[in-house]
Amino acid sequence: MEKGSLLHHQEKPLVTVGGIVLLIFFLLPPAAITESSLLPFYNLGLMYAIIASVCIYRKLIKWDPVGLLALLYATSMAFSSLFNGGDLFGCITYYWPFAAALLLARALTPNYARELLWSVLLLCGFYVFANLVVIILVPTGTPLIHPDASNTFLGYRNGFCRFYLPALFASLLLDQVHGRRVSALSVSILFCSLAQSLLCYSATSLLALVLGCAIYPLLFNGRIRKKLSAVTYILGFLILFVAFVLFRLQNVLSIVFDLLGKDPTFTGRTYIWDASLERIDLDHFLFGYSGVSVPVISPEGMGVFYTAHNAILDIMVWGGFVATCIVAAMFVFAALNLYSGRNSVSSGTLSLYLGIFLLMGLVEHITCFALFLFLGIAAGWGFPGNNMVGPGLKTKLDVPAPCPLQASARTESVQKAYPYEPQRRSSVSTSGPIAKYDNSRPRIRGKK
Repeated sequence: MEKGSLLHHQEKPLVTVGGIVLLIFFLLPPAAITESSLLPFYNLGLMYAIIASVCIYRKLIKWDPVGLLALLYATSMAFSSLFNGGDLFGCITYYWPFAAALLLARALTPNYARELLWSVLLLCGFYVFANLVVIILVPTGTPLIHPDASNTFLGYRNGFCRFYLPALFASLLLDQVHGRRVSALSVSILFCSLAQSLLCYSATSLLALVLGCAIYPLLFNGRIRKKLSAVTYILGFLILFVAFVLFRLQNVLSIVFDLLGKDPTFTGRTYIWDASLERIDLDHFLFGYSGVSVPVISPEGMGVFYTAHNAILDIMVWGGFVATCIVAAMFVFAALNLYSGRNSVSSGTLSLYLGIFLLMGLVEHITCFALFLFLGIAAGWGFPGNNMVGPGLKTKLDVPAPCPLQASARTESVQKAYPYEPQRRSSVSTSGPIAKYDNSRPRIRGKK
């Protein structure tokens, strides 16, 4: 990156972090702002953040497949809204921040990943701690701040994870940068996240956190980590989608659900899925129902729903087949990059983040800032020895694989010098170039 680049983090890192925090603030606003009289001022800031994100992307990346997909997604949703005679400005303020988040993350990763992660941690971490304080101390019924038992200034309880998951995983990735598996700050964010999902009960968010807590320690086992790639999570999600959403395996396993005291309809979600599937017709197959003012998803006797409570169905209903293919392609590019670095802990961590969102996507919609931001990070994250993305932020827990060519060249020179000393030849070959890649003592590279 040249000295005159748009963001020169080596000279003014605090300024860079402050600018990124400001952009994220407008791209990921608390519900208290969007539902108050400040909305017109916020919309102005949002337009600035979207334009700035695109400009930063063009300055640092120019063009790449993931960025083009983000722009295509925003364009397809806008076209859908126009096609359906909907509110174009409403479409822009809702869907375009997601594309802007991906563009911003892709632009800043890998060369400015540290500043991006710190920005996410500072803002989202503040929201996490403030939300817990509000839940505990602010009386229920306080307008905008704590209007009822299920809502706070961040919005509805099922959406709390869209603030605390980015904070938690940004903290974990920064821990790895500094050579730690987990820090006190990461543990604090985890406990705050668990507490607010227990106090304002959200079973989906709790399940996601429990899954993350169970899998994250396994990422430090090399053999297990290679198997827990983003590709694994995507294939698992597709299998569960076909089994439970399309073929309704839960009806066959109703006896098991009864024994566990669980509802095989997933708290009525199967009826919402049926209503969503009925809405996927030829007239709206390509571009969906974005911008339609009349109720779209309304199961009989259950009122009106604005999400399909499933990731794939939700995108199909509102964005159609075109938007669904675009989002699927984003996942493919991110998964391929993570798979290329599957030996690294950071790849396993980013894969786990996407896997958690896919798990929630079985019963919730996940089209949000938090997902698109980390899709951009996953698509641009650099790994030791990875040729798909240039080298960027190094974590001290990511150890490059041994280099057999370098070892064999050294061994060959030793054999020529000492053709009749096998013991010395063996000693040199195991204490030289191979030893410096010993996983028990990670080799720490400096910045290039």
